[in-house]
Amino acid sequence: MVYAAVVSKGAIHDFYIEGFESSLLWASCHGRISREHRARLAREQEHALQRRTEALSGQISITNTPSERILIWEQLHGLPLPSSPNHKLLEVIAAATDLQIEQVQEVQKLRVARGSPSP
Repeated sequence: MVYAAVVSKGAIHDFYIEGFESSLLWASCHGRISREHRARLAREQEHALQRRTEALSGQISITNTPSERILIWEQLHGLPLPSSPNHKLLEVIAAATDLQIEQVQEVQKLRVARGSPSP
């Protein structure tokens, strides 16, 4: 009989495993699952980083319209374009999207005219 202790969610759980072979099987499966989980997390992080890098590139790409660039910025930051034409965040958005402040304010005006201040 083999004694084992497992830590789960901060609590230590003690148990006995019948037979040495059972404990090796458990350890082998646990190690494989942990490696697979770490590999999956690494792939997910890599994909997330790639999507963010692509979005940051699109945010300043001259092939995107000012409205598209601002929309990308809003999605990346989870913030809407402020409705005030003098809001300090407009300077930040202009710099991040490689636009002039007047271009950002023009997008504001277009959204207000359409009746949709934020996406």
